[in-house]
Amino acid sequence: ISIRDDGNPIISYRDITNQNLKVFRCANAACSSGAARTLDSDGDVGTDTSISIRDDGNPIISYRDNTNNNFKIFRCANPACSSGTARTLDSDGNVGFETSIAIRDDGNPIISYRDSTNDNLKVFSCGDPQCAQ
Repeated sequence: ISIRDDGNPIISYRDITNQNLKVFRCANAACSSGAARTLDSDGDVGTDTSISIRDDGNPIISYRDNTNNNFKIFRCANPACSSGTARTLDSDGNVGFETSIAIRDDGNPIISYRDSTNDNLKVFSCGDPQCAQ
């Protein structure tokens, strides 16, 4: 869960029935109403999700792709996360468990996750706010 600039929460989660990554955008601070949206439905995805708000107000979500054993992010293109793009950050082994994402003072995301193949904690330090590098 993270709080958008308008004060309303946004929650990333896995739709276990359909095995999709979803986001629930609360319409008020109490989150008594809102709307859900599917972000990634390419296989069994969306476990171990974490969400943060970038300096531009747009959410970024880290999560695991169970189908391919990969670590991924979803970059929202707007504060409501009604569009965006998914990107694989690590596909070396069975990775992407227990993700946690934060935004550093320079505006760039930093993400921790577990590599089950080597039983290691890994950190992915994004080189820009979009996490394109």
